[in-house]
This record gives sequence, structure tokens and C-alpha cells, in this order.
Amino acid sequence: MKKTNIQTIVTTALLFLTLLFASAAQAKSYYKWIDERGVTHYGSQPPAAYINSAIKINVSSSTPSGKAAAQTKIDARKKKMNEKPPVDKTNSVEQQAQKEQDETNKKNCDIYRKNITLIGQNNRIREKNDEGAVVMLSEEERQARLKKAKDFISEFCK
Repeated sequence: MKKTNIQTIVTTALLFLTLLFASAAQAKSYYKWIDERGVTHYGSQPPAAYINSAIKINVSSSTPSGKAAAQTKIDARKKKMNEKPPVDKTNSVEQQAQKEQDETNKKNCDIYRKNITLIGQNNRIREKNDEGAVVMLSEEERQARLKKAKDFISEFCK
């Protein structure tokens, strides 16, 4: 019975040491060199022209150093995406269009309110016509613009 326990321990220790040395034997040497244009290159064997200037880089692991951190970020993003409810894009487009229309109406309300103030304060209103000449608005035109502004405000402004 004692021989079996000792034999198991020795076998386990030998297996462990074999694995330890096998990983060290797999470590590869890489080289870093800079070409005549100043570009840095990495590889397992430098070109003959750069063999004297190449720097040997020892890599002890075949696993990329950022792999665990990257996998953690990927898992967090997947979890976050699964938590979000699906968005109805049709409704979203309609909501966006309605929002833009509301903003436009608000700007126009401000403009029409200023127009009502200006039309009420001034009896003579001048503006340029299609030919670029300055003309005075008649009383009928002035009243028509005032009505148009009030109608717009009553319909679209809250």
C-alpha cells in the first residue's frame, strides 16, 4: 500500500515537471529590426541584411497578454446587449420626425409672435418685392399678414 502511494506521488511529480519544462521549451525567440526607411519589423527570423542590427525578443507565453481583458469586455458587451429591450426602428423614425416637426413649429411660433408685435407697432411696413424694389404694404396686406400669424399661433403654438 505504501508503494502505491509513493509511486502515485512520484508519477504525479514527474508529470508536473514534464509539463513545466515542456512549456519553457515551447518559448520562441522573435526578432525586432528597423529597415532603411525607419519602419520597425517583428519576426521569427530577420532578413540577412538586418541580422546584425536585429534585437532578440524572448516570448515566454503563446497566449496574447490582452486576451483575458478582451474576453471580459466582450462578455460585458454581450450581457449589456441582452439586457436592452429591442428597439422598434419604425417607431423610432416616426418619433424622430415628430421631434423635428415640433422643433420647427417652435421656431416658427417665435417668428410669428415677433411678426405680430412688429405689425402691431408699425403702421408702415416696407419689404422688398420679387424684383428687389422696396414697397410699402397696404392696409389689407398688413391685416392679412396679421391674420396669418394669429392663425398659425392658434393652430401650432401651445
